[in-house]
Amino acid sequence: MKKKCLVLLLVPFAFSSLTSCSSSKESLTFGTYVNQTLQSLEVLSDSQLIDKADSNETFLLAVYQGGYSETCDCWITFQNIITSYMNKYNERVYVYDAQGQDGTTAHLKIEKINESSPSLYIFSGNTQLAKFIENRNKDKGIFTDTTCESMHRRVHKVVNKPKAYYVDDNYLKENLANSSKTIISFVRKKCGDCNYVIPNVIIPYINSKNIKANLWLFDMQDLYDLSNAETASEEEKKIYQGVKDRYGLSTTGNETYGYQKGVVPTTQYYENGILKDASVFFNETVEQREDESYFISDSYYSEERLQNLHYLKDVNFTTCLKGMELQNTSVLHNQSGKPYWSQSNAAKYHTPLLKAFLDYYA
Repeated sequence: MKKKCLVLLLVPFAFSSLTSCSSSKESLTFGTYVNQTLQSLEVLSDSQLIDKADSNETFLLAVYQGGYSETCDCWITFQNIITSYMNKYNERVYVYDAQGQDGTTAHLKIEKINESSPSLYIFSGNTQLAKFIENRNKDKGIFTDTTCESMHRRVHKVVNKPKAYYVDDNYLKENLANSSKTIISFVRKKCGDCNYVIPNVIIPYINSKNIKANLWLFDMQDLYDLSNAETASEEEKKIYQGVKDRYGLSTTGNETYGYQKGVVPTTQYYENGILKDASVFFNETVEQREDESYFISDSYYSEERLQNLHYLKDVNFTTCLKGMELQNTSVLHNQSGKPYWSQSNAAKYHTPLLKAFLDYYA
């Protein structure tokens, strides 16, 4: 009788332990609401994969074996599955060629085999959380179940759904007005400032916080490339600026929260499709006086604009950057000789500004 009572007493603790383990699972960092096709699958280079791991992103990686896989039905089928998976569950899956490894990714322990069998990995930064292999019987469903349910079930035994989602213009047109509280970061994947803020501020923030608002990222690189192509028509040349104007990144689009012609990275807060507040990372204009001293001649964070930035009302750090004096050691020059504020120095001021914005709205 005593043994039976002891077992009954331990049962609640067993369930409590299971619940605790489930809630402690990591979350995927980024999902996507952008419609995917086979042609849009993002194949990572070694350097891109290393950057993603070093940024402590938690992500799904579909791996194929170069020429062994490319004409094999098993890889072709899995490509279709991961495309459907992203569209159905809105969880981003990256692609990588194991045969193309140059040795710099050896610490990630991605298996290179001389056969066609694809695999699926789950990484949290440089840590491999899970590995599923097509030629292993218990994993077979991931690579053959075209409903994607097998993949979803196995993935979510390891990680939770994403905290932030990539969007595009089409998605925003259809959904922004119906979203009660939304934060959108406008970025470009080839923008140096964006490639600083995402791994150094945004990813650490969303990995460590319980995000309550919708958090979306709009990568406008394709629109930028289209408008700046040598073969761009007059209409195409206007597309990128038109999108920035429409979403209030520029002063033409929104006198209160826009900045110059619109810059990235810009992060905005919306309520029911109405722009309510914004934060701009970097993008100061630096000038040199005749005495060779430097100062910030223009910044999003000016005395005039501060009265409209609600998230800075009660903070105790520097908020007005326009007019600020700069040490010569914090100023660099581009190839044309134009001065700019170094990222390492500018980040000391901009990181608390963006974190205050996220704390206030996210």
